[in-house]
Amino acid sequence: MTALSFSVFDSIVEPIYIIDNNFTLLYANKAVEQCTGWCVNSIVNKKCHEIFGQGLQDNCASICPVNKLLFGEITEPRYFDKSLQTAGGETLYVQVSASPLYDDGEIVGSTVLMKDITRLRQVETLSAKTSGELKKELERRQKLEESLRRSEAMYRAMFEYTGTAMLVIDEDKTILMANHEVEKMTGYAREELENKRTWDEFVHPEDLERMKHYHLERRREGGVAPDHYEFKLINTSGKIIDVYYTIGLIPGTGQSIGSMIDITERKNIERALRESEEKYRQLLDDLEDVFYEVDLKGRYILLNNSVERVTGFNKSDLIGKSYRHGVDEENAQIAFAAFNKVYNTGMPERGFTWEIIRPDGEKRNLEVSISPIKDTAGNITGFRGIARDITDRKRAEERLRYLSLHDSLTGLYNRTYFEEEILRLEKGRQFPVSFISADVDGLKKVNDTMGHKKGDELLIAAARALKNSLRSSDVVARVGGDEFVVILPNTDETAAEAACKRIAGAVEQFNLATPELPLSISLGWATAHTSDNMPNLYKRADDNMYREKARKKNLPCQ
Repeated sequence: MTALSFSVFDSIVEPIYIIDNNFTLLYANKAVEQCTGWCVNSIVNKKCHEIFGQGLQDNCASICPVNKLLFGEITEPRYFDKSLQTAGGETLYVQVSASPLYDDGEIVGSTVLMKDITRLRQVETLSAKTSGELKKELERRQKLEESLRRSEAMYRAMFEYTGTAMLVIDEDKTILMANHEVEKMTGYAREELENKRTWDEFVHPEDLERMKHYHLERRREGGVAPDHYEFKLINTSGKIIDVYYTIGLIPGTGQSIGSMIDITERKNIERALRESEEKYRQLLDDLEDVFYEVDLKGRYILLNNSVERVTGFNKSDLIGKSYRHGVDEENAQIAFAAFNKVYNTGMPERGFTWEIIRPDGEKRNLEVSISPIKDTAGNITGFRGIARDITDRKRAEERLRYLSLHDSLTGLYNRTYFEEEILRLEKGRQFPVSFISADVDGLKKVNDTMGHKKGDELLIAAARALKNSLRSSDVVARVGGDEFVVILPNTDETAAEAACKRIAGAVEQFNLATPELPLSISLGWATAHTSDNMPNLYKRADDNMYREKARKKNLPCQ
């Protein structure tokens, strides 16, 4: 035997050994060692019965296939049952078959092939006792096989009729299985796909490298790849389909199973929504008014660009901050009450006035509307609205209001305010109330001789003399060209007379300072202690004024 022959024997999984005609072991392959437990190096050159157990020597001589071949009892190799002793002392049942080993035409030994039938012997021994169990086991196996067949049919049905495109992919990217939905999605018949095409033939170029990377990472030990993601698929007609892909490896294989859902319509809707949102944001940013959204904690979550022009704050700085930022406590409470009202009623608040403080300290007035933001269940999740800068309008309104109630020349109240104040006093509790009627003497003469400008200066001087002589709570009104009236709340006759003296003193001081434009004012006063005296109070004061004017002219009283 050559070294090459031994090498070949070592690669055979069945136990093989070679003996000479004296039953001396000349060679054993590795499978002998694995089967019997005897180390090959320790059993070479020993007799078979020395290796495999005492008492087997006669047995070897009588039933050994070698002897039977030598003595012509058999003419070709075949298996004979035999028992051996393992290195661990256990009995091993084997079937052996011997082939003659020739040298110069003579049989010098044999090659013995063994087959371990120990388990078979044990089964045969126990078969009589366990026939019932074997029968049950057979029935169980039959049921299991039937269950497996049903399961396979069920899974095949699920694979085919799951409603999504399902495919099985081999490690080399070949499509092994594809259901009807894959046919519909790709445009290929199943027989054109299975074992003929790879999945990457359908992937859009912008997604291809990413998906190839996932394919390799999924099969690499320690690799990380997502089990669901989106990609674009190109079908046979060139149409691009947006796909939501779920994929995972089949355990114990390099194959993967994936499902594909056509989300093209959803993606189109999302794109339309994004475009709509961009237009919406552009419209919001084009608004002159401030558009805002806040969460339930009052934190800004959306603002348009107008907020920077109106408030002076950067939009990015305001996002996440409370509406209380940039307002005083009073206005914070006003806003809180409005938000709370909308939250409790679910109804919009169409407008309330809110004063903010810009970073430079300037105060601006805003007219703010509030509407609730609701989720699909109808729960309020925040608020949105418009804030319009009405500072200039409010100032204009205040100016108009001021002009409607004040004399444009002197800045005093006019007749309209005077009449409104009388009505208020009649319903009030500020009695006694006194009126002073005042008339600028000689105004017509000044206008005629010195001009209306000088006349206006005289009227302004008269207004100043009246105003500076009285309390801040007193009302001074110009009710005619040269006629003035003073309302003195909580003032009796004595106090009214004292007020007239102060006015006279102020006139005297003016004349000392401005002798070129002398001022003369006739005064008359009257007092009402109850509301019943109010209707004719002004007339009584006016009558007293004219008496004073007549006295100055040395005219008889009317």
